[in-house]
Amino acid sequence: MQIKGYLQTSVIEWPGKIASVIFTFGCNFRCGFCHNAGLVDPSTSLRLRSGRAFRMTRLQDYSEQSIIDDLEKRKKWVDALVVTGGEPCLQPDLPEFLSKVKELGLLTMIETNGSRPEILELLFKKKLLDRIAMDIKGPLDERYEEIIQNSKIPTSLKLRGAGKIQNEIKKSIEIILKSEVEYEFRTTVVPGIHNKKVLQEILGQLKVLCSNIEYPVSSISWKLQNFQPNNCLDPKFNNLKPFTEEEFEEMKKIGLLVS
Repeated sequence: MQIKGYLQTSVIEWPGKIASVIFTFGCNFRCGFCHNAGLVDPSTSLRLRSGRAFRMTRLQDYSEQSIIDDLEKRKKWVDALVVTGGEPCLQPDLPEFLSKVKELGLLTMIETNGSRPEILELLFKKKLLDRIAMDIKGPLDERYEEIIQNSKIPTSLKLRGAGKIQNEIKKSIEIILKSEVEYEFRTTVVPGIHNKKVLQEILGQLKVLCSNIEYPVSSISWKLQNFQPNNCLDPKFNNLKPFTEEEFEEMKKIGLLVS
């Protein structure tokens, strides 16, 4: 596991739980609006999301054992460990690491971009997850690849071949919905990429996926987050004004599925 950040305590990631959070290094997406640029591009300093207890200005290495040892000492005061990134599912040691965390009696959660459905399937099969959050970057069609490469930085995702990533995302959504594990889908709405029409398209596509696996549409959990221009992977996004509060509230009214 390449672990480049560690928060001992957070109440942001998992509502109602006190969680520790680790940040893994490396991502196969190159979303220009990504706010954790340091975990994608090593030349960029890492800044944590707004609302954290503190910020880190440089990447620091943490061994798996150092994290496990610290969690062992603090497990009476912490409910869970959240693994985010970067993209956790790119870490080959992720299943083994989560197993060690579960042995401590802690709950586990990952935040993922959904590009590795086979890894999600394995984690669910081994019962290594208690909660999962997955980003849905945009409409589940050919535009998806455009969004995740919206940066001057080359992406390894090109090796997958054009037009395939949305299929991986769809598989991950279905796997999560069928898992019976607590979950949340998230979309960060970015001016110039998302609008009410785009969100309605995503909603329609989610309904189709739910229908395919006979999942009740009314039960889906899909959360919108307003873009924040801070430490973006592509610097041009740092000058982009987010949607106003009024505009954002209007977007959240699209369908009863959006919270």
